[in-house]
Amino acid sequence: TTPTPSHPAADRTCSRCGAAFHCGIDDAGCCWCAKLPFLPREACAADAGCLCERCLRELLAAPRGL
Repeated sequence: TTPTPSHPAADRTCSRCGAAFHCGIDDAGCCWCAKLPFLPREACAADAGCLCERCLRELLAAPRGL
């Protein structure tokens, strides 16, 4: 989601499911996603944006082949 005056950077849309969520990157406690493991590069599309917590957790839990 591109930030605009009526749509600040902290208001995001999940690039996977389209759900709206709050990105806390600029919050004092940081974003909730910083507390989770990194998603492996091969699990992400090159042009993917932020993910909501549900989608990020689903992708982290998905089995990956070697």
